[in-house]
Amino acid sequence: MFKKVSSDFPIFIWNEFLTLDTQTRTDLMNIVLENKKRNHHGVGGSFKIDYDPTSFFADLYSKFFEVTFDFFGGLDILPNNSNMCWSYSSNNIDHGPGMIHNHINTSTINSVYYLNVPDSATIENGSIQFFMGDKTFSYRPNRYDLVIFPNYLDHRINYLNDSEYRISINMEILCNNDPRVLFYK
Repeated sequence: MFKKVSSDFPIFIWNEFLTLDTQTRTDLMNIVLENKKRNHHGVGGSFKIDYDPTSFFADLYSKFFEVTFDFFGGLDILPNNSNMCWSYSSNNIDHGPGMIHNHINTSTINSVYYLNVPDSATIENGSIQFFMGDKTFSYRPNRYDLVIFPNYLDHRINYLNDSEYRISINMEILCNNDPRVLFYK
């Protein structure tokens, strides 16, 4: 079940949203890294997951969509909504600049599912940081957390000082609903 994690920020977390056995998680991490080789050049940055022989990512999106639709009490989905999953996979060697950004041009509701988070991650090392005016909020995700937040919320991924990959899966919903109403009801 979703819970709000900050009184100041419109962020909801579902801990252990979809847990996996170790072998399945390892296999999926390899699929993500294969997608990275196919769809991304250089270090850091997001890439789409369009190679999904297990259908896991399509199923993950469907589950995310269903629980989010129920959580907000129905959504007016736009015809160009996409069930495409994206990933940001980084470690101490393969990491982008951690630029502050939002998803205002691509979604109404944004989410991040954490397929893998190294044990060494902390609030300062490998967290996601949110910004609203002069306020900041950092969250150290746990493996299998699902974090949802509105498209306009600025955020960045903090550097991870670990050779193990931190693998997050981004999913979005594009709808006519006003995110400022959805997230503050």
